[in-house]
Amino acid sequence: MSGLVSLAVGCRYLQVVYLRRCVHIGDDGVIALAHNCHQLRDLNLGGCTLVTDASLQALGQHASLLSSIDFSRANVYRYLISVCCYKFVIYFHLYLSELLV
Repeated sequence: MSGLVSLAVGCRYLQVVYLRRCVHIGDDGVIALAHNCHQLRDLNLGGCTLVTDASLQALGQHASLLSSIDFSRANVYRYLISVCCYKFVIYFHLYLSELLV
């Protein structure tokens, strides 16, 4: 089990996670955050090049309280980002205050 997965499982009340330029962070950790940390509000994954669309899908399905997301220089497609954000806004009535791509 990776360090971020262990953190997500053990610290379910995380609200802010700042992982900018953590180049070894991948989808398994972000998906664990989405599934376990339901209070997550601010997520910075800028420069995490191992993060892909799978993370966005998990966040779109499970992280309804997110208000700030940074995926700049991550390995995600802009189309999926817009679909993910649309889902946040429509299904969870979320008002994203910040989205960095």
